[in-house]
Amino acid sequence: MNQLLFVLCLSLLAFGAVNICLSLIVVLGVRWLRFAGPPRARALRYLLLRAFPGTASVLFVITLYLPVVCRHEPGGVEERASVAMCVLATVAATILIGAAMRGLRSIRATQSVVRSWTLGARTIDFAELSIPAFVIEARFPVVAIVGIFHQRLFIARQVLEHCSTDELRAVVAHERAHVQHRDNLLRLLLRCFPDLLSITPIAARLERAWTRASEERADDEAAQAGLGLELASALCKVARLARGSFRLPVMALYDGADVAYRANRLLRPKMRSTSVESCNTPYWLGFAILIAAQLIGASTELSRLHAVTETAVRFLQ
Repeated sequence: MNQLLFVLCLSLLAFGAVNICLSLIVVLGVRWLRFAGPPRARALRYLLLRAFPGTASVLFVITLYLPVVCRHEPGGVEERASVAMCVLATVAATILIGAAMRGLRSIRATQSVVRSWTLGARTIDFAELSIPAFVIEARFPVVAIVGIFHQRLFIARQVLEHCSTDELRAVVAHERAHVQHRDNLLRLLLRCFPDLLSITPIAARLERAWTRASEERADDEAAQAGLGLELASALCKVARLARGSFRLPVMALYDGADVAYRANRLLRPKMRSTSVESCNTPYWLGFAILIAAQLIGASTELSRLHAVTETAVRFLQ
């Protein structure tokens, strides 16, 4: 049992050390990065940058560090984790626990809102949408896709009453884009990445930037279907119906933010023309290569990695 606790402490310490270093790199590097280009490309870049510290540090521990510790630690000799090691390992564990708690809070908040929306909700059929849709009674003009595996569209009654048929088609086209790109799942993942970055303003900034780029991407896909003007009109109507802002735990067509920029993009062909679809493969490939390079670089220094571990253990004993 002591040996298992010792290996667990070492793994958490390694995770914490790598995580802090990579989070610091992102914090320092994000100010020098410029994210231009189509919304789809920008959304993916924000997502990958936010994912890098947590993903890389977890993979480092699982694929490299744990095998090294298990291979080099003597099986017949039990080593005890010192108080200092346990304290630092607990601090590292809070990063993982915090990520899980953020995910659970997000899920519970969404479930709570959905329960309130489904009371008295009635079904409505949109031919262009492959998921169930419901009309709800809500003071805020809600239009939102909810769920990850069983997705549903919720739309407030006043939105139906004030929007024309073509405007509703544009709204549905916008929400269909969110469904196709699995934006609800990505939004949840953004909240759950286990890293120290999550306690810095940079994490919130990246998440807001991803949300904005994702909304612009959905706007552009509606515009490509010939419904750009109708979507701009619907956005303005929904904004006028809203009284103040409303914090929603889901991605909504309008959540109280300024819609002027989005409407201008939809109304100005030159701005929309810059949103031509781009290939996302290079970004995913670059992300995979970056993590692979880190793991390969560490794998070439396995003996030194063990020596560093031994030095750290002696220092903390």
